[in-house]
Amino acid sequence: MVLHDKTYAAMTVEEFHASIACKVQGTWDLHTAVIDLGLDLSFFTMMSSISGIVGQKDQANYAAANIFLDSLASYRNQLSLPACSANLGVIEDVGYISERAAVAVRLNMAIWKPINESLLHRILRLRFCNSRPARFMLTVYHI
Repeated sequence: MVLHDKTYAAMTVEEFHASIACKVQGTWDLHTAVIDLGLDLSFFTMMSSISGIVGQKDQANYAAANIFLDSLASYRNQLSLPACSANLGVIEDVGYISERAAVAVRLNMAIWKPINESLLHRILRLRFCNSRPARFMLTVYHI
């Protein structure tokens, strides 16, 4: 995923679509493949982001992609299919933020207290070990 961090007004249509394609088209393809194959899943968990809920000035495209995941979870639930969209906050020790010091500096850590990979694994284990199919949006962040 290429984020193309810039304001929506400064972003080209191509940059917007290039940024959201893997989450939007990729997840939709998985959803339709599961239906076409008639698979009876116990869970369908998508890794979304808190930015889809609160936004970031220079990441309207990223927020839009994550709103799609949240909406797809709701759509699947309306079809009585399992779905959960985990709205992750900042993960401090792996991934995008950990690899880009400049982005980490821009975040207000007084508001966005990061979690570490170990806590994320514990949260996801609880989610996957739950015996009931999830039909909700899970928000994972620290305040």
